[in-house]
Amino acid sequence: MNTDIITFNEVENDGKTIHLYYNAAVGFYAAYGYSAFFVTHVAAPTCSFSEELLMPVALLRRSEVAKLGRAEDGPSGDYAEYVRFGMQTEIPRDGYAAWVEKVKAAG
Repeated sequence: MNTDIITFNEVENDGKTIHLYYNAAVGFYAAYGYSAFFVTHVAAPTCSFSEELLMPVALLRRSEVAKLGRAEDGPSGDYAEYVRFGMQTEIPRDGYAAWVEKVKAAG
């Protein structure tokens, strides 16, 4: 997992993108930061807080990822290492900070 790429993708997140990274060791896709927040608006992931990256993380099964629609970027196949989904409408970032605190508290 390249933490620099994850951090860059979330700093540059335009509010209409969900970045997902497959972790073969645990068999889940992970979304971090804004992507984690956005994915909670369209799916029901398990959320936690990454102490390594200092941002929230949302974990999704492959079946949940399939519900997001067609990926815009990333290799094809059942277990693509990285996938990017573009959303039709921008999700407002209002509530992000409060959501992060809620995830941390549930921790």
